[in-house]
Amino acid sequence: MSDQRMRLPTRASLASLAVGLLGALSMVGCDLSPEPTVTGPAPLGPPNTGLTVTIVGAGSVTSDPAGIDCGSRCSGLFSAGQTVTLIPAPATGQRLFAWSGDPDCAEGTVRMDSPRNCIAHFAPLPTPVPAGNGWTPLGPPLTTSSLTDPAPSLARDVDNPVVAYIERAENDASRLWVKRLEGNAWVALGGGALNAASTTSAREPSLATTRSGQPYVAWIQGNFLQRNLFVARFNGNAWESVGDPGVPINYNTPSLASSPSLVLDSQNRPVVAWIEDGAVKLKRFDGAWRPVAAADTSLQSQGPASMDADAVRIAVDAIGDRLLIAFRQRVGGQSVVVASTDTTVTLADGSRPGFARIGGEPLPTVDGAPPLFAAMSSDMPSSGGGTASQVIVVAAATRPVTLIPVSASNNPWPPFGTGTVVRDDPRRLAALAGATEGPLYSVAFSLVDDLSGTAETRVSVLDRSTTRVWQPAAPALPTTEALHLLHLSLDPADGRSPRVAGSYRASFDTFGARVWRYYP
Repeated sequence: MSDQRMRLPTRASLASLAVGLLGALSMVGCDLSPEPTVTGPAPLGPPNTGLTVTIVGAGSVTSDPAGIDCGSRCSGLFSAGQTVTLIPAPATGQRLFAWSGDPDCAEGTVRMDSPRNCIAHFAPLPTPVPAGNGWTPLGPPLTTSSLTDPAPSLARDVDNPVVAYIERAENDASRLWVKRLEGNAWVALGGGALNAASTTSAREPSLATTRSGQPYVAWIQGNFLQRNLFVARFNGNAWESVGDPGVPINYNTPSLASSPSLVLDSQNRPVVAWIEDGAVKLKRFDGAWRPVAAADTSLQSQGPASMDADAVRIAVDAIGDRLLIAFRQRVGGQSVVVASTDTTVTLADGSRPGFARIGGEPLPTVDGAPPLFAAMSSDMPSSGGGTASQVIVVAAATRPVTLIPVSASNNPWPPFGTGTVVRDDPRRLAALAGATEGPLYSVAFSLVDDLSGTAETRVSVLDRSTTRVWQPAAPALPTTEALHLLHLSLDPADGRSPRVAGSYRASFDTFGARVWRYYP
């Protein structure tokens, strides 16, 4: 046996070896900047952490700080805890449509707390939609032969409308479609129905799009024994589940979920409210579906306390840290609308109190029928870091029609803005929707005269940055379809060229849906 002893490598020689390895990697992959050469026995720095980027479509990605520079797939090493910004560069005729991969990749800014894998999805720019004159139907009807109400939900990809709706054919379950208007044709995103393989019916879609146009959709899937809530997003090529595939986001299963309402916060994270077995529920997705409020707030961590609610609407402020919830429930045999604000922002004492009712007493309907209502939240941050006001738009009566925009920032409910939306109209309110876009608040509503057989849809807008007066955004839209209009969804755009989607009876036993836009 030899008495020669093994010589252990020095710290300096290890550093030199690391530099050599990094140099070799940079020759075959991305440009990986080497760590400075260690010249003495100084303490070692934090370990390097790997970031891998995969590209789908035509484009490239670099990073700040440097380390990623590739056109298909590459990896780089960054210091643990470092924040890396991924910089997309679409090819001609393309745009960055979405990020996917690890949850931290959602906005293209990644904190290197652990190895990360991000996917950049580039997609072609959508074909522009031809301009019209006045109220113009956009493309052909989405459907005219559905055996169930399509209940369309409208959003926008840049300037192209995107619609989620339900369609049922004979001897089939109700299918969920999401389509984007390309020129004059409606194109199914993903190529088919989202629930094409399911034996149960979809219903009540709620659609929202990111600033880049990426659609997220929430919907109910099930039957009279169990109804589950699912959320999916389109990455430019295919639909992918938000959360574990096939796993509903209900708090309890089996349960009966209904009335989903979906928004995206300032980080493009989906927040969804719904009714589950009569209670208001709420979750936000940050890599997993979680209650918005702290778990120690009991039922308030799931939403405002109620066990007899039957509809809910949600809105989010511009900062994305505060939510407005409006829901309809039965109180003393009468349907009322209640508003609650999310106070889950951590307070000075460290508490997170959950939801608190705002606006005074519930707003009742005067004729005993369930009121139609829409919830909107201010899109202008206040100096205190929240929102300047929350707004709820309520139909206090369905016949005669009185629409009362009221502010939830004071007690009791004061009118929000001046001017007339509609008051004491003898016609029947068939559908109602509300939406915000920057400082603009918009309300769309359909009025039907059952005696004369006439109907019209109107859009009113209030500009919070100027006069704060409710005024028509466009002339009334008179259509034969609006006579049977059942649901209404609104995209206010800039306030001068609104888009509306509506469903109607196409025949005695079939339903249709289509989209209109007003061109001034």
